[in-house]
Amino acid sequence: MEEIKATIKEYVIQILPALEDETNIDFIIDTVVDRFLIFTNRYQLITQYEEDLEDANVDEDEYVLPIPVECERILAQVVVQTFRTFDLQNTATTGAVTRVKDYGQEVTYSEKIQDYFTGSDSRVFGSSMELLENFRIPNVVENRSLL
Repeated sequence: MEEIKATIKEYVIQILPALEDETNIDFIIDTVVDRFLIFTNRYQLITQYEEDLEDANVDEDEYVLPIPVECERILAQVVVQTFRTFDLQNTATTGAVTRVKDYGQEVTYSEKIQDYFTGSDSRVFGSSMELLENFRIPNVVENRSLL
């Protein structure tokens, strides 16, 4: 998985070179990758992929990739969009007062950055969600044979 994340990071830096020195880039990439794996039901493929990498008898063409090569650039774009969203929120809305109580003297501030990744998939993936849906694996709940 580390090779796949490194490739995504290379694409991110190609799209927006200013992110090369960003301290949170690995965390954001890990979070976007985790969200993708959960969204597409591909988390189960990680174990098999790592076992295939360790097995000398498995040919490279037989690897079951948890993240298809076609998705790497899409995920890089999602990471870049995430950084752009964070920049906008840092300059525009972070620290904005969202609620004021007069008599009880209570003030509540906006914390949109903190809950960005706890939101819906459509918020995180944005316009890329439609493309990523094509890579979803069906979730098998139960397998019963017919008698």
